[in-house]
This record gives sequence, structure tokens and C-alpha cells, in this order.
Amino acid sequence: MVMKKTKLRKRKGLSRRSKGTIGTLKEKLWIVFSVYIRNRDKKCVTCGGGAENAGHYIHNTERLSCYGGNELWYSEQNINAQCVRCNKWKSGNLTKYAEYLESVYGQGILQELRKKYLLPKKWKREELQELLERYKNLNE
Repeated sequence: MVMKKTKLRKRKGLSRRSKGTIGTLKEKLWIVFSVYIRNRDKKCVTCGGGAENAGHYIHNTERLSCYGGNELWYSEQNINAQCVRCNKWKSGNLTKYAEYLESVYGQGILQELRKKYLLPKKWKREELQELLERYKNLNE
């Protein structure tokens, strides 16, 4: 007899709520991670204004996970502080963003980020929980 996962969880005393779903962990981690990024950079990396957002150089999406969009979800190189004007109104101000990335991480960073974008990545619960704890501690 094959036991369903939900019955197995209940039997072991593990509920989805106690461990958190992958989606819930991603959301919690994003909140903590974006606070870390904004505190780390303190100002918009593209114009020097306020650090209201954590902006992606290469935008990520769950719908393109077959192309590896998740690989860059919590990348400290791909995500940096930006003001609302640059991140939203100027769609990331990508020319200035690219200049910033190359000045900080050197030539080849844009290609490296692109390669990471193309690598498939399926986040495991343990990885998300470890990152969540790491960035919580860094924010203290």
C-alpha cells in the first residue's frame, strides 16, 4: 500500500505549515534578502539616489524556470539597491547597472550572470531555510 504524502506528514507530525511551503519560504527569504541588499548598498547603484528597492540586473521569473530563472533569485551580484525611479520608471536603468556591475565585479560579470540565468535551479527547502537564517543574522 502506498501512503500519500499528506498522510505521511501527519503521521510523522510534519505539516506543510510547520515547515513552510517552498513558495512561502521564497517569499520570506525575499523580504529578508531585499532588506539585506538595501542595507548593504545604502544608495541606488545606478544613480546614487535612495535605496528603496532591491533591483535585478537580469530579471527573474518562475514561468521561465526551465531556463534557470531561479538560479539568480537570491544572487548578491545580480540584485543591488536601486531607487524607485531607476528600478521601475527606468526599467532598471540597465546601461548604468551594467557599468556598475563591471566596475565592482570586473569584466565578464555580465556573461557570468547570463550563464547562471541559463542554468536550471530548483530550490530545496533546506537551501531556502539556510539562506533565510543567514540573511536574518546579517540583518541584525
